This record gives sequence, C-alpha cells and structure tokens, in this order.
Amino acid sequence: MNKTKIEWCDYTWNPVTGCLHKCEYCYARRIAKRFGKIDDSGIIMKYSKGGELSEPLYYQDRNGEMRINPYPYKFFPTFHKYRLNEPQQVKKPSKIFVSSMGDLFGEWVPDEWIEQVMNVVKQCPQHTFMFLKKS
Repeated sequence: MNKTKIEWCDYTWNPVTGCLHKCEYCYARRIAKRFGKIDDSGIIMKYSKGGELSEPLYYQDRNGEMRINPYPYKFFPTFHKYRLNEPQQVKKPSKIFVSSMGDLFGEWVPDEWIEQVMNVVKQCPQHTFMFLKKS
C-alpha cells in the first residue's frame, strides 16, 4: 500500500492492477508502461496475459539492487495476492483508494479476486474504502 498526497485519500491499495478497456486517456496504463521493468540485460521481461501472484516478482535495477516489479504483466489484469493483508497493517482509520491502477470490477476480473478483496474490506471496518469503476 502506498501513502499518498491525494487530498481525499490517505493510501492507495492495488491488490488488482491492469485493465482491458484500452482508454486512450488512461493515466494508469501510462504509469504501468512507464514503470514496466527491464531485467539486468536491458531486455523487457517476458510476460503473459496476466494472472495471480502469490508473492512479488523482482527485477534488478541499473545499480544492481533488487526491486519489486509493480507491473510484471504490463497492464494485463493481475491479482497481487501478497498485497491482501496490507490494509490490516494500518491501525489508524484511513481513507483507502482501491485498485487505482486497474479496474477491480471489469468484466474480465474473476469473481474470486473481487471476493477476496471484499473480504479484506469487511475485516477492516476502521477504514473507509473507495472504489472507482473505470467504465
């Protein structure tokens, strides 16, 4: 989860990233493209058409440091299961923007992904969760 400077929320939480709408004005797609990671040889990492990640994937940056690859499948829908416990780690009541880097309610998102996210929301009544439907 990321602390944010957005005035109407405290954190962004992206357990699901990616979208298939292909809106030309999409800020999230531009960010994912900009931060699409390359491996240490400079070759763009191989990707599939999205999927589930139980743990983060890493890449080696130009300084030789290992960093989490935030968009390992570019902008294809991806469920980052390892992020599900993040809201529970924030004890102070907070406003959390959910899936700002994707469309959690896109028709391509499996019901199981949505159910797991909503189960976390139910477990954290101290927080206010905000959802945005992209189209």
